[in-house]
Amino acid sequence: MRSLIQTWRRVSLWVAVTICAASVIVFLVFWIPGLPSREPYGALADLVNIWQGLLHYDGARGHLPSPTTKDIETGNCHSWRVEVYQLTPHPLQPRFDYDYRKAWNDPANLRLQQRGLWLFGYRHRSVRDSATEGECVTYYKAITGAGTAFDPAKHHSLRRLPNDLVLVVRVEESQTHWMQPGDLDIDELSECKDPKRVLCRENGYAVLFADGSVWTLSEELEFSDLSKFFTIAGADRYDREEVLAPYATFVFP
Repeated sequence: MRSLIQTWRRVSLWVAVTICAASVIVFLVFWIPGLPSREPYGALADLVNIWQGLLHYDGARGHLPSPTTKDIETGNCHSWRVEVYQLTPHPLQPRFDYDYRKAWNDPANLRLQQRGLWLFGYRHRSVRDSATEGECVTYYKAITGAGTAFDPAKHHSLRRLPNDLVLVVRVEESQTHWMQPGDLDIDELSECKDPKRVLCRENGYAVLFADGSVWTLSEELEFSDLSKFFTIAGADRYDREEVLAPYATFVFP
């Protein structure tokens, strides 16, 4: 009798495991492919993580990083992304021995390029373990220039910036390595023939605000309206709830 009960328990356990496994397979085969594209949700996650890095940097230094820092002795320039990456919470992040005395693309620094792809890299492509320099471009850039949060001539603290100010945006195309200096200057954008194409994909814009909010916005939004929130003065003058919210497709949090 005891043997029969044990056999029954084994059979029941096997059946339960089989049902669970089958459920998982059905989930993977049928449900996931039916989900919306990973964009813009991948961009949302990236921008939230970038915000965490900026917040930690601001807490440690009292201000946001300069878009580009220059080593006094060597003259080598480095991107804010390198500094923020090192302060972005990541449970599996090993030590990042970046050498500021050397150029960003020095072999000693490029050996670290794979590390930042999860944060700044292109989420559409699966990157091999041995990614080349050309595969390590960033699609997240800061809005820079006079009067912006990343003003090269003046440091700003997150605590003193208007909530509606845009800090970082996802760009449509990029040839900028994530460790390389290079962002979006408002003066250069104003001279661009079609600035909307720089930021807007088929599924719209993805932007990070100074209060940590991440919004995706419809492609129907005019660039001229979004750019109102690129400067501190503009963010103080305009209300994103009035200008941008009608075009919002997702807001976090």
